[in-house]
Parts: sequence; C-alpha cells; structure tokens
Amino acid sequence: MTQRQSSNLSYILVGVVAVVAVVVLLTNNPARLEGAVTAISGPADSFSPFCVDDDDKNVYSKFGTVHFGSKEYYDFCQDEKTLKQWYCASTNSKRVTKSFKCPNGCKDGVCR
Repeated sequence: MTQRQSSNLSYILVGVVAVVAVVVLLTNNPARLEGAVTAISGPADSFSPFCVDDDDKNVYSKFGTVHFGSKEYYDFCQDEKTLKQWYCASTNSKRVTKSFKCPNGCKDGVCR
C-alpha cells in the first residue's frame, strides 16, 4: 500500500466515524442539537401551541418556566451575576430571553 492510499484510507475512516457519531447523536436525543437552549429546557407534560410564562411579571427573585410547544424553558444563571430569564413575546407566539444583572448574585435561576 502506498503512502497516498494510506492517507486516503485515513480520510475515509475519519469520515465514517464522523457520520456514525452524528447518527448516534440524532437518534439518541435530537433536542440536544438545538443549541444552548436545551441545557435549560425539558419536555413538557402537555403540548401548548402558545407561549405561556408562569412568571409573567418577570420577577427576578422568582424562578420561572416558559411552556411553548412540547418544551419547557427554565430561567437560569448565565454566570454568578447574570440571570437569563425566559419570557413570552407580546403576541405569545414565541419565547425569548433577556439578561439581568443581579446586584447580589444569581443562584439556581433567581437573583439573590
């Protein structure tokens, strides 16, 4: 086997491994490929065609959950001082987040 054939075989092997890895990710949990959102979301008990926020006043000291479609999105601390709070857009047709700097720090999805 020449060096060129060996190199081509290596590329093919890497490609096959990459395809298998993607297939495994997709078949095990396709939601994980949606982005950072999935780290702070989970399956909902029921389907909601509209966005529903259990913390509609966006109280930063209260942990909130947004229900949309078949998912739930939880408020979370982006870092020690920053709260990322989910809320519904004014039309209740989509969910969005906003950042809030907590004066006394953020823990477990609420400002202290």
